Amino acid sequence: VRLKAAKSELSETKKTAVRDAALNPSHLIFLGQKFSPDPQRLTEDAATLACGVQVLSMFLWAHGVGVKWTTSGFTLHEETYAILGISPQEIVLRGALMIGKAQVVPRATPRPELAAVLRKTN
Repeated sequence: VRLKAAKSELSETKKTAVRDAALNPSHLIFLGQKFSPDPQRLTEDAATLACGVQVLSMFLWAHGVGVKWTTSGFTLHEETYAILGISPQEIVLRGALMIGKAQVVPRATPRPELAAVLRKTN
């Protein structure tokens, strides 16, 4: 709540909502990647992490488990590294998965037909 309030003043209602969002999931899994001095490797590892998050999210939602990916300030803050016992020189935190029973199941985002976005080349 303190990190969120650093950007702008929060009402008590907003503070409660922020606190509940962070504390209500039954599981909070932080995800990071091993630091590499090679920027190409960091990019490839981040892409692999993103794909893994997507696949896991689809699997869990298909089995009735709610998942929300977050890169909110608390997931990347220096205090989080300390709480988790992680060195930012070794692991780069990318975000967290909030996993649990969804209070509200979101509607699927409307997607265009594949033919509308597919471009074929010779």
